[in-house]
Amino acid sequence: MSARDAGNSISLRRSLFLRFSALATGCVALLTLGYIMFGLQPVAERIARSHFNTSVEKVDSALSHLFKPAVAQLGISRKWAIDPGFDIDRPDDFNRLFKPVLQEFPQITSVVAGDTAGHGWLLLELPGGHWRNRLTDVPQRGKVQHFIDWDAAGESVQRDEIIDYDARLRPWFTRAMSYPADGNVYWTPPYTFFTTKDPGITGSSRVDLPDGRSLVIGFDIKLLDISRITAALAVGIRGSAMVISSDELLLGMPRTSRNTSDNAIRAAVLKPVAALGIAPVS
Repeated sequence: MSARDAGNSISLRRSLFLRFSALATGCVALLTLGYIMFGLQPVAERIARSHFNTSVEKVDSALSHLFKPAVAQLGISRKWAIDPGFDIDRPDDFNRLFKPVLQEFPQITSVVAGDTAGHGWLLLELPGGHWRNRLTDVPQRGKVQHFIDWDAAGESVQRDEIIDYDARLRPWFTRAMSYPADGNVYWTPPYTFFTTKDPGITGSSRVDLPDGRSLVIGFDIKLLDISRITAALAVGIRGSAMVISSDELLLGMPRTSRNTSDNAIRAAVLKPVAALGIAPVS
């Protein structure tokens, strides 16, 4: 074999070697890329799912602190409805039971009660240590509502007003009365409170009394307080939490750079969530 033929043979072998090396390198690169794309994808999904579950637990815990006390206190209140019971002519006794509840749990802004005979009770906590009772006695007074306003010193001013109010027609009463007296708490859809005109929801529970009447007790929670919780929650780096109804109405505002004053929240809640203009939910 001549030197030239030997040189050509070496060049051919070198060319084949380089091509094979390139092909092998390409296969390794494709395998590596495939492992990264498909092998690590479940890992990324698990990490994302873990972060999501952590955020859900964080939101759930915050909202549980809002609602669970109301549920627990309604369990106690059902027993009070039987013993000592509620007397429409003794509002002091009603207040003695429920004022400590409203003072202990600021998210519960008022307690309402009503029976199937047409009696109704309200205790509302007002700013500055003031309180208000509204007492309804349809059998004796019809539409005449008896109000008692209490100042921080315990002094009271009483008045009567003609107002078309009957506890038996309110959402919290009809909601609980649509179920048996099974000890459960039932939450209303969002509605506007009669006295304060604030949007909110009420958890209520029914009690069947020994004399044949049924009585419903309810605790009011404003949507304003729900929004204060959700607006304060930071979920991940840029995430936020909100509460919406089944028909996509806003119940709890998300964390946002916009104005979150009380009036701004009142103006936003109960509107379609798409009105917020947040891309993922619009």
